[in-house]
Amino acid sequence: MANKEIIKLREKIIGYIYSYELLNQKLNSDNAFEAGTFKNKEILLIDKISKNYEIFKKIISLFIKKDWKWERISAINRAILIYGTFELSFNDKGLVIDVMIKYSKEFVPDNSFKFINFVLDKVGDYLEKIKNSKKKS
Repeated sequence: MANKEIIKLREKIIGYIYSYELLNQKLNSDNAFEAGTFKNKEILLIDKISKNYEIFKKIISLFIKKDWKWERISAINRAILIYGTFELSFNDKGLVIDVMIKYSKEFVPDNSFKFINFVLDKVGDYLEKIKNSKKKS
């Protein structure tokens, strides 16, 4: 897949997740299919994310302040964190974090990119530990 296609794919999926986060609704890949605006590959990715959404959320929550509720994080940052965690499960940590920081700077006009960087760095380390422990087993 060409670089421009990957960028559009990420933005489209983050936007889809954001729409659900904004309304505090459960992510649903069926609606992506029914909308007819997503290609099969995109729907499959959304489906993988929606099936693992609660796991991603729990992992992210390990690295935010204990007294913070999930809803305290802005909807766009939640969407970026969910998608970033999804990508960290199979992609290079440095690349994923750089891209998610770029999106944070593009979509959120404050210093949220620092929060995104911190959390995804911790999530990446956590997922790497899990992968390494499975290799040893």
